[in-house]
Amino acid sequence: MSEGYRNIPMQRGRLVERDALGEVQGEGAGKREKWVNFEKAFSWVKVHQPCSPMNPVKPFARELRIAILDRLKLETHAEFNKVRLYTSIGSALDFWHHTDAVIEIDAVEAKGVPGGRITIGVTTRDKEGEQVADVEVWLPRDGLDEMDKTFDNGIQEVAKAVIARLRGDSSQRIVDLHIGD
Repeated sequence: MSEGYRNIPMQRGRLVERDALGEVQGEGAGKREKWVNFEKAFSWVKVHQPCSPMNPVKPFARELRIAILDRLKLETHAEFNKVRLYTSIGSALDFWHHTDAVIEIDAVEAKGVPGGRITIGVTTRDKEGEQVADVEVWLPRDGLDEMDKTFDNGIQEVAKAVIARLRGDSSQRIVDLHIGD
């Protein structure tokens, strides 16, 4: 991470979010001009992904999707396509609805997997009482190191929380990955 951002918490947080999830591409996000409802903002986000939502490029996003697939015991290519991870960093969905990513899962009745949409919020700050997304992920101020042994454990905890929310359990809304921070 650039030394220039080390002492600017908001900028550093934005960099950590982008490093974890990527950022939407394209003009016209309408993020600050006027309020946009969730569905309209999400429709825009789906069209302006930096990569396929079924194959995220960023390690955190990619490994989270894989962990969700594994935990849901999805095994075929057709089943894999039922789980999509969309980044919304830099969009109206991010700005107005405090949603940094959306995981969309189509039902797989044969496996007992309900369909649904889970919103993810990512931050480097503890924000007790400000949780807006279905699952809030608190990341270390300097981001995650995919080579660190705690990275995989953190991904598993987030996947577990996502699946709990998918199944209607809202007891685990916050996943704190401030390991040694």
